[in-house]
Amino acid sequence: MKIELSNIHKSYFNKDAQLEQEVLKGISLKIEQGEALAIIGPSGSGKSTLLNLLGTLDKPTSGSISFDGKELVDINDKDLALFRNQKIGFVFQSHHLLPQLNVLENILLPSIAYGDKKSRKEAEKRAIEWLEELGLSNKVHQFPSNLSGGECQRVAVIRALINQPVLILADEPTGSLDSESADIVGDLLLKLSKEQGAALVLVTHSREIAQKLGEVYELKGGVLNGLGKTDDG
Repeated sequence: MKIELSNIHKSYFNKDAQLEQEVLKGISLKIEQGEALAIIGPSGSGKSTLLNLLGTLDKPTSGSISFDGKELVDINDKDLALFRNQKIGFVFQSHHLLPQLNVLENILLPSIAYGDKKSRKEAEKRAIEWLEELGLSNKVHQFPSNLSGGECQRVAVIRALINQPVLILADEPTGSLDSESADIVGDLLLKLSKEQGAALVLVTHSREIAQKLGEVYELKGGVLNGLGKTDDG
């Protein structure tokens, strides 16, 4: 697996100022299978915009995004949605668990697209094994309202990985957690992504969390700069 961004520009029209505002300015980046990288930078620097482009939730104003040599901007919306569900896992600052579903049902939501019972059964088996490993086996049939913030975010991480994606995108996944819960969630993302052989791109304000990943980039003024590999990487 190889994802390549080449000379990516992204602009939005600012209605208040009545002009185009360039958020990303000529970004190029290569992401290899199993690689873990962090992106840091001030608020409003375009970090979430960059993740949305990587996750095919948005398209660049110019430039190319390729996956194993295939240009993603050329794929129609239906096929792109299928690609996104099968290949990419998302974790956000807010866990986005559905309150009317229990823990297991929330985790299995991405697997609904599977057409065969065998794949869905395998997904359920993975979910139960991961919940047991994380000490959450007694929460399987609990609803999000009965879980702590850290527990909800751990469930969200499992949900992101349930379809065994090749790319995990995490946008400030520890931003709303206390330091202990943040460490648990950060370590969990790294552990499960490594076990799955997936690439991990994590956006964070925390340099401490960023240092746990293999390589750190800074996005500032719409420009992405590499800060080098960490000791842990």
